[in-house]
Order: sequence, then structure tokens, then C-alpha cells
Amino acid sequence: MGNKSSLMLQNEEIIAIQTETGFSPSQIERLYSRFTSLDKGDNGTLSREDFLRIPELAINPLGDR
Repeated sequence: MGNKSSLMLQNEEIIAIQTETGFSPSQIERLYSRFTSLDKGDNGTLSREDFLRIPELAINPLGDR
């Protein structure tokens, strides 16, 4: 572990998520890190604007729908 995301997720949380999803601890940490980097409002949710900050989604012609 040893990266920033491991400081935010407790080991018990990682184990619980792993049990529910089948993801490995490194996958969970990577997903959590990506989520927190997208959550600009720091409120635990992703808004439409947060999603549109992803370059691949921002140029998607269906993004406005």
C-alpha cells in the first residue's frame, strides 16, 4: 500500500469492499484514488461536472443527453 489512498481507506473497509466485489486491494485503492481525484466538491459524490472533467467524456457527443 503506502500511497495516499491507503491512508484514506482503512484496512477493514478494503476487506469489506473486497468481499462484496471480488476486486483486489490494489484495484480498490486505485478506484478510490481515481474517485477522490474526480470528486472536486469533496462531498463523496460525483456530479455531472465532475464527469465532464474526464477528457474522454467531455468530447463525447452524447454527453449532453
